[in-house]
Amino acid sequence: MIGSTAVRLRGVNTFLFLGLTLLVAGVIALSSRAVLPSGPLNTEEVKRRSPRHGIVVAVSPPGADVGRDILQKGGNAVDAAVAVACVEVLQSEGWYIPDAAVAAGLAEVSWPARLEVVARRPLIVLDCAHNVASALALVQTLQASFPPARRLLIFAGSSDKDLAGMFRVLAPHFAHAYLTRYTTSLRSVPAERLAELLRANGNLPATLCRTPADAYQAARAAAAPDDVIVITGSVYLAGELRPLLVAG
Repeated sequence: MIGSTAVRLRGVNTFLFLGLTLLVAGVIALSSRAVLPSGPLNTEEVKRRSPRHGIVVAVSPPGADVGRDILQKGGNAVDAAVAVACVEVLQSEGWYIPDAAVAAGLAEVSWPARLEVVARRPLIVLDCAHNVASALALVQTLQASFPPARRLLIFAGSSDKDLAGMFRVLAPHFAHAYLTRYTTSLRSVPAERLAELLRANGNLPATLCRTPADAYQAARAAAAPDDVIVITGSVYLAGELRPLLVAG
């Protein structure tokens, strides 16, 4: 049985596969690829060539092509790179995995509550971002992949997370917040405490709601057809609201 481990350190993704360390940080550009040659990885070259888009590192041209193609379709470059790197390790150990199968598998991935569009007009996006790094990724994706619009935020969070840091990232990009607490974990932070953190870390008006369902109904009532409602802050919040959202 071949094992692999993925480790994330302060926003730099370092993946350890059978003792081989690969630095993976995105794709140079939507039409570009980069192939890791044999020998040590030149991290300074990676930094020089990837000031805006990052780079997908692969040990073969077909693997780099897969990462590029997934990004062109709106996929997550880092997640695609992890999958491609794992496949390449297996291929190097003699497993037969066609590149076409890898591309098809990545293209057909379904990941509930990960930038999941659950409704339109208004557009409702469900995402389980629950730390500063994932909140930043959410904001970047909203800016790059969604149309400009007034955005409404539904937020709940856990007491062991950097909620102040998340608000500093999220607040500038929303017109109004609906703060609530989920009911499925004792770590849920009361809406009143969330409001205090939001006031201290962002200039964003907020409505306090007793339950996630109440927050959704309030945001839905306030949203115009062209607005975007974003639900984020916790996996628990996503899990509690998703059944209501997909039921219509």
